[in-house]
Amino acid sequence: MTDKFPPRFELWSNDEFSISTSSNPHIPKEEGIHLRIFSKKEFANGWDDPELCGKAFVLAAKVADIIVEKLKIVEWANLQYNGNWGLLPGYTPIFHVHIYGRKKTGKTWAQPVQLPKAPGTYKNEPLTEKERNLLSDAFKKYLK
Repeated sequence: MTDKFPPRFELWSNDEFSISTSSNPHIPKEEGIHLRIFSKKEFANGWDDPELCGKAFVLAAKVADIIVEKLKIVEWANLQYNGNWGLLPGYTPIFHVHIYGRKKTGKTWAQPVQLPKAPGTYKNEPLTEKERNLLSDAFKKYLK
């Protein structure tokens, strides 16, 4: 596996998946939060293992409920399978799901998420340790 992407902070895991946030999230904090779900079984794309892909999206929907309805730290969440950067030379595709929690006060509210064009072309502040702990505690409480 080639993982040239920024280091990630694990927030929760079980036998099948881990939920993390990046040290350089795709979106700035004023727009919301960026979380990722990785399968512990590595595969390149959703059609390699449709059942596990489906389970990842079920988990993503549960995470969205936690951050929108229970914690109320964002007002909306986009669940996305992007997968494009893994196709760049020197990279390896790794299936994962993005959760973009969107703040109504953000400049791009009700617009598509403004994603960076390529790795290394953006710099956004990561969640603080306190913010990561809040999420981690909530995931431990609500995800079974």
